[in-house]
Amino acid sequence: FSATELKDLPTARDMWSLIGISPGLILKSFDVGGSATGTQITYYAYGMTGQQRVQEDGVNMTESNSASSTYGDYSAFSEVQMGTSGNDASMPSPGAQINFVVKSGGNDFHGDFYQDFESPNFQGHNISQTQLNEGAGVGTRITTYHDTNGDFGGPILKDKLWFFSSARYQEIGTRVTGYPVQNPSSGPAFTTKLSDALYKVTYQINEKNRISQMLNFIRKQQPYRNASNTQYSDAVYNQDLVEWIGNVVWDSTITPRAFLE
Repeated sequence: FSATELKDLPTARDMWSLIGISPGLILKSFDVGGSATGTQITYYAYGMTGQQRVQEDGVNMTESNSASSTYGDYSAFSEVQMGTSGNDASMPSPGAQINFVVKSGGNDFHGDFYQDFESPNFQGHNISQTQLNEGAGVGTRITTYHDTNGDFGGPILKDKLWFFSSARYQEIGTRVTGYPVQNPSSGPAFTTKLSDALYKVTYQINEKNRISQMLNFIRKQQPYRNASNTQYSDAVYNQDLVEWIGNVVWDSTITPRAFLE
């Protein structure tokens, strides 16, 4: 998926929504209107799961053997590669290999800004007033949803040194029917907050050698993790995960047919 396709595709702007439209890859369930934001969905590559690898600019950020340790700054990627079979030698086992390629700055300043928002009023339900009077709920409804994402990059020294930066903040709240047990459906919305900040600097040493350095800060917050219709209010926990992903890459053209990374 190129940067243009990533912008134009009407998805929930994460890895799993791209998996859902990729040939040879299947999701166990679906994200509807961003309802699964911050929640990983099991996926299969030609029926195989548990042997996957997820990478950002070549950095292995696989969690366990079939999940990603982060959710990604969607506008920061110049392309996303989905390998389902016949992967190269960097993939140690059968299964899906997914690589997010981070943008680099260029000789012109450029930037993007993205914002979306969803109101509870945008959602309907098919529960009658009689059912509501009898104690029925209206399902897992989104109480709040917004995604703010922007990036900016350009030259520090033209033809020599470039920078790229990006930031994203995403928040979703959903109702949990029946939570907490001691007072069903009275609890707060299940909230997920995702924060990303990223930069990349690239230096062209000469026509055959280039070095780059990337650093990505990620934070995931779920203050009512584990909330369900079988849990009391004191049985949930506050998840606050901070993660850093970074690399230094040197690329060299040895001959027209031999390259070093």
